[in-house]
Amino acid sequence: MDYFIVINGEQKGPYPKQDLLSHGLSPESYVWCQGMSDWKRAAEVADLALLLHEQKYGKEPRDNGNADRVVPPPVYREPEGYSNYFNWKPWAIVAIVLGCIFSLIGAIFGIIALRHAGRANRNFENGNTQTGEFENKSARTFVIIAGVLIAIGVVVNLSGLGNVLTDKLMEMSNLGSGI
Repeated sequence: MDYFIVINGEQKGPYPKQDLLSHGLSPESYVWCQGMSDWKRAAEVADLALLLHEQKYGKEPRDNGNADRVVPPPVYREPEGYSNYFNWKPWAIVAIVLGCIFSLIGAIFGIIALRHAGRANRNFENGNTQTGEFENKSARTFVIIAGVLIAIGVVVNLSGLGNVLTDKLMEMSNLGSGI
């Protein structure tokens, strides 16, 4: 297949694919061939992307099956603005579980932390680091509050104070109702 190419703002060609490199083809060069609706950058055309890849890295081993061309996978790049961050989601889940056992109020704060952690993760994945950091700090705060409430619940339950308080509350409710 023959391609037209734009070099230094001037249309040239048509040239066979294998001759394009000698005419100055680069990934940013605009090219067109019969069957294309409009001009595209060479890096966006599969055959030419392969040609450019082979020029830069050498030929890749080919599958002997039905492949007469190999298109390399795109190079992975982290989303712009992405940063490493601490994921509070597992800790929020732990707070929910322990909160259900020792302190229901702690479980409620764990649920709030889980929502913030989920939002933080989505924002970081979408490259919105400023909002992600804000949500991450909120998740951390709610996990810490849940942890403190759970710790209080553990102490109250293990010391037997919980039973004493429950008995006192039952007595007070019985006195108030006249029983």
